[in-house]
Amino acid sequence: MNVISAIAVTDLYQQYAVGIDFLKHISFNIHVGQTVCIIGPNGAGKTTLLKCLCALLPIQRGKISIRINDHFEQIDPGYAGLCNGALRKRIGMVFQEPTLWPHLTVLQNVMAPLVDVHQVAPEEAREAAEHWLSTFRVEAKDWEGYPHRLSGGYARRVALARAFAIKPEILFLDEFTASLDPDIEEQTLRLLEKNFIEPNNKTVVMVTHKMELLSRWEPTVGLMQAGELIAFNDAAKVVDYPGPSVRPVLFPALGPSNAEWILARQCLRIARSLSEGILQHKATPSKMFQAVAEEISWLISQLEPGQSQLVLIVTAGDDATGGGHRIMAASQTDGFRLDGADAGKLPEPIRVLGPDGLTRIDGSHIPSGGVAFDTGTYIKGSLIHGVFTHEYPLKYQFTEYQEPINGVKNSYVPTMTSEGKVHYYEFSRATRNVYLFAMESQGEVIGVLSVDTTADSRWLPFVVKELKLIAELGAIAISVAHLGKGVGQGAADGG
Repeated sequence: MNVISAIAVTDLYQQYAVGIDFLKHISFNIHVGQTVCIIGPNGAGKTTLLKCLCALLPIQRGKISIRINDHFEQIDPGYAGLCNGALRKRIGMVFQEPTLWPHLTVLQNVMAPLVDVHQVAPEEAREAAEHWLSTFRVEAKDWEGYPHRLSGGYARRVALARAFAIKPEILFLDEFTASLDPDIEEQTLRLLEKNFIEPNNKTVVMVTHKMELLSRWEPTVGLMQAGELIAFNDAAKVVDYPGPSVRPVLFPALGPSNAEWILARQCLRIARSLSEGILQHKATPSKMFQAVAEEISWLISQLEPGQSQLVLIVTAGDDATGGGHRIMAASQTDGFRLDGADAGKLPEPIRVLGPDGLTRIDGSHIPSGGVAFDTGTYIKGSLIHGVFTHEYPLKYQFTEYQEPINGVKNSYVPTMTSEGKVHYYEFSRATRNVYLFAMESQGEVIGVLSVDTTADSRWLPFVVKELKLIAELGAIAISVAHLGKGVGQGAADGG
C-alpha cells in the first residue's frame, strides 16, 4: 500500500498567554484516506489543535505541513496564510458552534465559499447549495432566511451542507453531530461515510465525545489530556489494549459518561482472551484466570476512582463443608489494605509482604490447580459458600422498578447483620460492598467471581451485566479445564 502523507505535525506548541503553553510537544502524521478521532476531556486542547491545523490560530513553535496537490503548505510561527486560496480550497471545517455569516441568507452561506474561493459560477453554486441543503433536510422555505432565526441543530445542518458542498480533500469536524436529531445524526454519519470515509482520497480529522464512533469506524485515535497528545494509534491499541502510559489517563480522560462504552469494549476483549484460552489451552487455568482477575481489578478501579478492590476467582469444593474450594486467581489494587478480621484466612501462597511492609495479595504464583481456601468449617456459613449451595436468591436489582439480573449477589457490608447466620469474609475493614458472580454450568455453580470494594455506592446495572458475562465465560473455562484434566487422567490410566 502506497501511503501518502496528508498532514504532518512536528513539535507543535501553542500559547493562550505569553509564556504559558496550552498545546505542548505535539507530533503526528496523518496519511491521505485516513480517519482520525481526537478524544479527551473538556479543556484538553482538542478544539485548539483543530483550529491550529486549519491555520485559524497561530502557533508559537513547531510546524504543520498540509498537502496541497504535489507540495506541502507549511504552517509555522508567523504564518499569515488564512487567506491562502490554495489551502482554503482543499479543507472544509465544521466547528462546535455552527459559524454562519449573519449577514447572508442560508442559501448564500452555502454558496459563498463555492463562488468566492472555488470560483464556481453562481448558477452552478446555487444548484450545489440547494442539493446539499435538501440532503441535510433544510426546508426550502428557510433558504432565504437568515441564520439568527435557526435553532442550533438547524444551523448545524446548514454548516454541514456548506462543508460538504465544497468537496474538500481534508475535512475537519468538531462535535459535528451535536444538537442533531437522532435520525438526522444517523443520516449525517452515512453521508460522511459515503463521501469522505469510504473514498481512499479523502482525509477526515474530527473531535468527538461520541465513543461509539470508534466502534463504528475503528479509526486512528488521538487521546489528549492537558494540552498533550498522550496516544496516537489505532482505536484497538488505544482503547482496548492501552499501554502503561495510557492506562492511568484513559478513563479519567474520557469521563464517566463514556464509562459504559469503554467497559463494554474492555469486557469484550477479556471475553475474547478467555475464549482463546479455552480453545487453545495455551495457559494453565490459574494463569488464564489470574490475567482476567487483574484486568477486572484495573477496570473497576477506573470506574471507581479513589476506591480500592480485591478480586478473587474461586472454584467449587468437593464436600459439603466447602473445604475443597480453591482460589484460582487473586488481584488487589494498591489501596486495598488486608487489615480485616479474616485476612489471615487467605492462603499464605498469595499473601506476601510488600516493599512498604504491608501484607498484600500476589496471585502470580498460584499453581495450575489453585490454592485451598479456608479448609475449616467457617466457610460453610459464608456468603461465598452460599453462592455454591444456592442458600439465597442470586439476583441483583439496582432499584425495585428494574428487572433483576440473575446469578449475582450483592451485599452492603454495614447491613450484613440482617442476613442472620450468613457472613462475609472481612479481608479489609474498609470494604463496603461485596459482589459475587456465580459461574454456572448446567444449573450448577462451579465457580465464583468475588469482588470486594471500598466504594459506598452500588454498581449500575450495565457494570454488573458486563462482569456477569465474564463470569459466564469463566464457567466454560472451568468446565473445559476439568474435562481436559479428566480426559488426561483417563488417558494416563489407560496407558
